[in-house]
Amino acid sequence: MIYNLRLMKKQPSIYKNSHNIEIIYGVHAILAALNNPRRKPDALLCTDKVYEKHQNDIDATFHGRTVRIKQTSKQEIEKLLPENTVHQNMLLYTSKLPTMPLNKLIKQDKNNMSLLILDQVCDPHNIGAVIRSAAAFDIDGIILLKKSVPQNFSTISKTACGGIEHIPIVEVTNIHQTLEALKKEGFWCIALDERASTSLQDHKFEGRSALIFGAEGKGLRPLTKKACDIFLNIPTSGNLKSLNISVAVALSLYEMKRNLTT
Repeated sequence: MIYNLRLMKKQPSIYKNSHNIEIIYGVHAILAALNNPRRKPDALLCTDKVYEKHQNDIDATFHGRTVRIKQTSKQEIEKLLPENTVHQNMLLYTSKLPTMPLNKLIKQDKNNMSLLILDQVCDPHNIGAVIRSAAAFDIDGIILLKKSVPQNFSTISKTACGGIEHIPIVEVTNIHQTLEALKKEGFWCIALDERASTSLQDHKFEGRSALIFGAEGKGLRPLTKKACDIFLNIPTSGNLKSLNISVAVALSLYEMKRNLTT
């Protein structure tokens, strides 16, 4: 059922639990969130032109849920977001996605699981781009260090272009302990390090694999390295050895998936 907020003085019910609110902006991110049954969308704001263009896609995502819609101006949407936000004239108030417990993720009965672990990566644009690549390559889950995760997921959701709706996210307090738990469940813990002597292309991926990436500049922490089984590098020219983490992740995931299917 669709309600027009112009006719309603009552605030959306989700506002009563502000700690559970997430604001999502951007067409792809919003349509993916609306289509995710794990979400509880409450209020959608968009311009008349955008609603007319995407009405069929919007209506198809409700799955019997009540979503309040307010057709408003671009300027009104911009008042609700930081300056220069690229919102594509759409904004959604929705519940946050629940994170998955680590045990539930790694104890699945699946022989060729592929996980991605980010150690102290905190830039929301990089995290969003990484999530987008992980979803594109059908990775089974992403593990993030809880203290490094930005509190506001809006930029992450926008950059991920809907990918965050399709991949389990696990937040942990200790990466070293997490890697030890993974190894007990049969995972190879594989770190990407530009100083490694073995090339990503030369490694034969098999079984359960977890790829670990450190923060840009800082790289992998000593305790994280200590828990890793294998170290690989991405071959580059002598002029520039390092890559943006989102690019490095995309290349590594492609190579891992290609390797596993050949």
